[in-house]
Amino acid sequence: MSSKLNPWLEEKLKGVRLNPGKIKVILEVDPEHFNEALATLRAMNIPIRSTSFNTFIAVEVPEDVLWELERLPFVKQIHYDMPVYIKSIQLPALLPIPPTKLTFTDPLLGEIRISEVEIPGIPPPVPVVPYGLPVPTPKKNDVEIIPNSETKKIIVDVSTTLTGRGVKVAVIDTGATPFHPQLTLRFVELYTVAPEPPFDMMGHGQWCTTEIGGNPFITRFGRVEGIAPEAKLIHVKALWTPLGVGSESQILKAMEIAMQRGAKVVSMSLGGELQGRVDDDPECKVIRMMKEKGIIVVVAGGNEGTNGMWTIDSPGACPDALTVGAYSVLFDEVADFSSRGWNGKWYKDHPSDWSEDHAKYGDLIEKPDVIAPGGGHVNKTPTEVIYSGVTGWFDGYYDLVADGFEGMRGTSMATPHVAGLVALLAEAVPNITVDDIKNVMRRQKEKDYIEGWGMIKLSLFR
Repeated sequence: MSSKLNPWLEEKLKGVRLNPGKIKVILEVDPEHFNEALATLRAMNIPIRSTSFNTFIAVEVPEDVLWELERLPFVKQIHYDMPVYIKSIQLPALLPIPPTKLTFTDPLLGEIRISEVEIPGIPPPVPVVPYGLPVPTPKKNDVEIIPNSETKKIIVDVSTTLTGRGVKVAVIDTGATPFHPQLTLRFVELYTVAPEPPFDMMGHGQWCTTEIGGNPFITRFGRVEGIAPEAKLIHVKALWTPLGVGSESQILKAMEIAMQRGAKVVSMSLGGELQGRVDDDPECKVIRMMKEKGIIVVVAGGNEGTNGMWTIDSPGACPDALTVGAYSVLFDEVADFSSRGWNGKWYKDHPSDWSEDHAKYGDLIEKPDVIAPGGGHVNKTPTEVIYSGVTGWFDGYYDLVADGFEGMRGTSMATPHVAGLVALLAEAVPNITVDDIKNVMRRQKEKDYIEGWGMIKLSLFR
């Protein structure tokens, strides 16, 4: 019998001795036999951790039980429950319980360090100021704070009456908190698949949500406003404290909720290692399913650009995703931290797989697809951050005052810019597809592995 293990998982398990001997996996089963699969697993006394799409079943089993699962006729493939985490993250400024380290350990991947590009250090305590109270405008040295009303002008570059009205946009991240001035009088559908309430106690998810659909508000660094301020907002918390870490099974469940709640656009500023080829990776399979239903999934390319090429993670590597790199406004170039394609590490290590899949998918598998403002830089000064609304721990890192607004940088910040723009396009053309968007971008320039087809902006779709 040929192995049903995801090729990435099969390769990783060679020579690895798990401690304490159990492994978290996701069984992909035929939907027609989903109930049979659940009944069989329960009869085997295997606890079921979660399910999604009547296709994926997350379990934790001893490694020697994997071969028994492979023998089950309804199991199509066995995937690793990959750790997934924020691809742009900064250390919180106000920590009730400061983390003792900025790493976490995975049984197969070993120690994973959150990008030091995005966590420059532990900031000193900062004063807390109520929303809107006038205060001086201090900021860290060598930091340039750009309010997102300015970066909005780059991609919404023509006069328009579009506001995203009626378009549902789902954000999958660290949560959102509706009692914030940028979400006043707005109904935000909140869900959580993490073992925490859906509110954002970190800041990253709130930033992405206000960037997409936040109300206009005057801050001490200027006006902030969402790209699509009348979009219908959904937020599914799938990444949790202290460092915004989740798992593949949580992301799949969050994507299921977004689809069930009628999202037209899904924004995901997160990622984990690509599991084998794109046809093997479970998130790529779900994004393909969502594309077939007309849902446009916008994802961050990642912040590993200083590590060279082939640094795009999943789901950014997926052909059916709209994958976003980060553009630096100050330096008028792609930020040096923005991950470089053409795709993920698996293809760098397996060039024959790349040749076959490139022949199959063409430029759809070449990543990133587009760029948008995301701040910068690593090898130059000043550090460029984009300002929007936050709630949570790292409010005050750059602007030195915890007042509900903060600057951030990363492909995580570029992604909601694009998701908001897609909401505007979906208001104008409700049946627009991700392929329609890519076809417009394809006419602009030949794709490259740094900026894809280049800057996405509204004028291109007129």
